[in-house]
Amino acid sequence: MYIEKARLNLANINEKTIAFSDEVGYTEFIIVGGYDTMKHALNATDIKRANQRLILDAIFQSGTTSRTQLAKDLQLSKPAISDNLQYLLDVGIVEENGVGRAGPSGGRKSILLRFNSSNRLIIAVNLNFSTPLFALTDLNGKILRSFDITIAPGTPIDACRDLVLEGIRTLLQSPGAGQEIVYCIALATPGVFNEDGKLLHFSTSCGGPQWWLMDLKQIVTEAFSLPVIIYNDVKAATLGEWIRGTGNRENNLLYLHAGLGIGSGIILNGKPLLGENFSAGELYDYFDPADANSGRKLEDTVCIDYLKKECTQREDSPFAGKDQVPLEEIIRAYSAGNSAVASVVEDICGRLAVLSYNYMSFISINRIVFGGDYVPFGDCFANHLLNLFERSQRPAPDIRMSDLGKFAGIQGMIFLARDRYFQEICTQ
Repeated sequence: MYIEKARLNLANINEKTIAFSDEVGYTEFIIVGGYDTMKHALNATDIKRANQRLILDAIFQSGTTSRTQLAKDLQLSKPAISDNLQYLLDVGIVEENGVGRAGPSGGRKSILLRFNSSNRLIIAVNLNFSTPLFALTDLNGKILRSFDITIAPGTPIDACRDLVLEGIRTLLQSPGAGQEIVYCIALATPGVFNEDGKLLHFSTSCGGPQWWLMDLKQIVTEAFSLPVIIYNDVKAATLGEWIRGTGNRENNLLYLHAGLGIGSGIILNGKPLLGENFSAGELYDYFDPADANSGRKLEDTVCIDYLKKECTQREDSPFAGKDQVPLEEIIRAYSAGNSAVASVVEDICGRLAVLSYNYMSFISINRIVFGGDYVPFGDCFANHLLNLFERSQRPAPDIRMSDLGKFAGIQGMIFLARDRYFQEICTQ
């Protein structure tokens, strides 16, 4: 799924390889040789596919380049570049785009090549618990159209399904869109999914639509006859922040998402960590250390419902006795310095900081991106986490706030869809 040696199912490389830096850090393909556990040697088709992918990634990363520059960067012969490039030109994912300058010694000018970001479009959807976000994008991740919808509490699950399908249908009816140009529909949704989009397990504690009651992949596939990718929403946000956001493609990174629930994603040694059951970083099932015997989960003591409940039960709170309090009003009260609200936020952020410190210590990561609904409380969270690191005499952590906001998951799904499209092109 990710850009790495596993694309060719290779392991234990022991011969010549070519490495090329790309969007997620590196691409490494076998060009010559084999490996210890191979059942068969690489054939010409394997090598051709690998070289095509190298060339496609290089053009995507550079935006505009030339055959001569590709040969130099990838250490491939000019005939090998031309041979593998022709198919990419025929498909339309790469275009010729004018001519460049002549070299220092003169001679014929190079024909420029560029990545065609509008070759196909992607529909990306982030199915959070209350306001699903829909986006139509090009292959570069440029948002061509987006909107969100609000799903009222208690809306029947069949109605939620219909709203999602109608949102996708609306994007397909956009000018220039349609099933002939849209490559796939990529959905980020709560729950843990395997690589085939099968739901493995989920949390029921956050309220909102019960997406886990539906086979989303089957429903969307049958409705639109397009490829469908399903991925966990927090893992998608992790990818988005890592590749396009404040994560800055760091080799080691923890993304913490807090609000309606809590979750995290881990980047370790330049690769997303999924774990044995595709659930590395899932936090909703963690017991509260102070109340584990009762079965209360940590999520129950930090989520938005808990925040609202605490703010309405304190006599000195501006929300005392109210039945419903919008999160936006709590954020405003916190920003205005209300002591009762600040006390609740301090308690929640302290718990999140302890969780993050333990996580970061265990996997030896010193960088964290704080995202989700609680980003407005980021200063409070950062102070608690810095204090914990200072008390332990560990180097101060690199704490960053999400800068993609609600589009973090969208950008993550675009990356997954684009990677799948590139892989498909280079295996035909």
